[in-house]
Amino acid sequence: MFSKSIGMAHMGVEHDVPDPAAPTRKLLICTAPRTASGSLSTLIRTGGLGQVSEYYSTLAERRFRMRNNSRIPVSKSKLSAEYLRTIMPLRTAQGVFAAKIQHAHVKRAIRAGLARELFDGADLVFLFRRDLSDQAVSYTVSILTDNWGRQDKTAGSDGFSNARLRREYIRQLRYLAYEYAEWHTIFNSLGMTYTELPSEQFVQQPAQTVRDLFQLVGAKVDETALTEAVANMQRYTGNQQLKQRLREVIVPSVDHHELLQTRYAPADRLRLSVRNMFGLF
Repeated sequence: MFSKSIGMAHMGVEHDVPDPAAPTRKLLICTAPRTASGSLSTLIRTGGLGQVSEYYSTLAERRFRMRNNSRIPVSKSKLSAEYLRTIMPLRTAQGVFAAKIQHAHVKRAIRAGLARELFDGADLVFLFRRDLSDQAVSYTVSILTDNWGRQDKTAGSDGFSNARLRREYIRQLRYLAYEYAEWHTIFNSLGMTYTELPSEQFVQQPAQTVRDLFQLVGAKVDETALTEAVANMQRYTGNQQLKQRLREVIVPSVDHHELLQTRYAPADRLRLSVRNMFGLF
């Protein structure tokens, strides 16, 4: 499952840097759907680190090849080494290649034997929401209404039965919990250190969060552009009526602890703390 956020719109030649160079540092925003990663990526781009996009997805690689009318097939399961090595210099600014990455994209690199190359010289930032339940609410609404923040106004019907809402909410809750656990499995298996960034922290302090990320990779932020971008930042709120129904009617009807413990306790490689995921600490 892939995010439908920013991702595919910045693969054209017009977004390449004037003087391509191999990056000396990488900033990889490791994330999941509905974490405000699109807004964060926009501010990073505005601040001066080039086009932050989901470069490692199948769709991004296919679009990149299309711009040159390439007939080279794109694998759904494996990242291409040639594409990886070509795209990074074209999008490196201040010596830094910045990208947003989903756990499914990392798996493409792992299957191709490119995980080490991908992560070499990278600063990993794990962007997540402390409140997994509310993240699942947001994700459920986006899926049901097919509105991912690309429209100027709230769209989508509220004519869903409680049974369907509950079914979809549980499905997305389980999926997000799976992604959360998978990220930790990937970090641990590759022996990677990372910086945790709660989405709630970014939303409360967007400018300072971006400054901290630039400092992490030794880059200089364009303060004027960043300040203006933060002032004009608009977050997608989604169908508020549908979200309210989910929070007031559906969420209280679900035994989250039992649901997630039953699903993940038997799988040792997907150990997770339910209390931590729901921000109880």
